[in-house]
Amino acid sequence: MCFYFQLQISLFIFMANSVIKGFSSFFISLGKFLLLALLCGVLGFAIVWPLWFFAVKSPNLYSFVVILLLVFLVLFFLIRGFLKALKHYRLYRPPNINARPPKANRLNPPPARSRLPFP
Repeated sequence: MCFYFQLQISLFIFMANSVIKGFSSFFISLGKFLLLALLCGVLGFAIVWPLWFFAVKSPNLYSFVVILLLVFLVLFFLIRGFLKALKHYRLYRPPNINARPPKANRLNPPPARSRLPFP
């Protein structure tokens, strides 16, 4: 009889621990989500508020700065694309059709012959 009660108590403790683990993981995940949402809000405010303040206080200068930044961004992408194309062009070497094929060896075996009656 005593063993039966001990078994019930141990099962109750096991179930209680699993419920506690489930709730704790839920609340930890909820806390992480709320912290991430708070971080996004603070970063958004830190980025947007100075831009809004700058736009309200001096709209002409703000427009000039934004257009200047867009021009620099377009120039950056154009120059980067040009440099990538130039690098690709320098790395590409057209095949030399007059060169002999490399000799066959263990690492470079000859091409397999076709069993078709025509070449």
